[in-house]
Amino acid sequence: MAFIPVELMWERVQVAHQDSDTSLFNHLLYFGEMLCKIVASGLISAIQDDRDRHRYRQLHRVVRADSLGEWAATIKDILTGPAAQFLTPMARVEQRELTQKCKHGTWQYDAVSALSKCLKQIEQNHEGTEGKADARKWFHMFVQLRNGTRGHGITHGVDCARLCPPLEASIKLICENFNLFRRQWAYLHRNLSDKYRVTKLSQIGEEFDSKKFTPSAKLENGVYVFLDGHKRVELIWSDAEASDFSFPNGNFSGKSFELISYVTGNKSKVDGTPYLAPATELPPSQTQGMGLLDIQGNCFGNLPVMPSGYVSRPGLEAELLNRLKDDRHSVVTLHGSGGIGKTSLALAVLHALKAGDRFGAMGWFSARDIDLLSGGPKLVKPHVLTEAEIAKEFVELMAPEQISDSKFQPLKYLSETLTSSPLARISHQVF
Repeated sequence: MAFIPVELMWERVQVAHQDSDTSLFNHLLYFGEMLCKIVASGLISAIQDDRDRHRYRQLHRVVRADSLGEWAATIKDILTGPAAQFLTPMARVEQRELTQKCKHGTWQYDAVSALSKCLKQIEQNHEGTEGKADARKWFHMFVQLRNGTRGHGITHGVDCARLCPPLEASIKLICENFNLFRRQWAYLHRNLSDKYRVTKLSQIGEEFDSKKFTPSAKLENGVYVFLDGHKRVELIWSDAEASDFSFPNGNFSGKSFELISYVTGNKSKVDGTPYLAPATELPPSQTQGMGLLDIQGNCFGNLPVMPSGYVSRPGLEAELLNRLKDDRHSVVTLHGSGGIGKTSLALAVLHALKAGDRFGAMGWFSARDIDLLSGGPKLVKPHVLTEAEIAKEFVELMAPEQISDSKFQPLKYLSETLTSSPLARISHQVF
């Protein structure tokens, strides 16, 4: 079973074969456009969340894209730009397939070479493919072909007859060999009984077994691909019937943007508010810890100042204070709805603790991505997101002598310090 959107487009191409050369050429161009958007969408979904929001920056870019060139540029940026270091490990296969230099006889070289033959027919100064080629070029070259013909040029039937065979061969090589189209794809739909309906979009195995999706998974309805986990491909729209597939088509107005289906030609509008946040670097949280350990009360600490307007809750503060003083509770977790004051409560108690002699040092690490202010929520940059980042920040605060050792492991140091502190006081974590 091939990837359903690709199968549907091949069916359209086969119908166009019975029509005219011009019709076939136009359908192949639509096919190529769809391939660009599928590849970009899949690669974006493979970017792991990070403090600089590289995945969101690419989403922000393409939903506003009014030209196919932006999609090709996005693919290039993901493969070789700053976002490349945040690709999930499984996606390294796709990255390698598109960036490695390949020689004649490989599908990458042959796909680029076939597309190059098309460009030679419409651009006299186009340089052919010699030596080795990487498949990343394919997307940029396809944009050139599309813009030089249907986009900004005129192509007669006799030209289409010459362009169709190499173009179709090139597209077929991409579809049949690129690993992304061999991945497990599915559409997940959560019904009223809180069970998930799994609609196969490709040949799938146990990773999309419907028994794995319990109500606690809380996955949004949508298209998913398995890449070190079930990654939602939020730039591809479909439904539980998988009868059609739509992609962003520009015309971003703030409230909405346009979708287009290359299978049916239908256009529609979709909510654009999830992509209104700026793609520029976000400010730090107001509750981010200080960058160094300082004397705070009777201990060392990097606690931020208390938020203004804090309303004291003596009962909760006393309970948390007692828990932190009790050695039986090595980990204390505060939970509740967003905005009820968990962070402020923790800070209030820790500021109270610094006046005593219970701890020799207190470290504060912030992973907040939203500050809830009196004027409304404000997006902020998380300071740490992973255990490795927490360990790195902790080492910078503690500045141990062995940090210059090439075998020094920050994560191991953090673990050992929490169990056997050099200050003989660090024994609790507060989240």
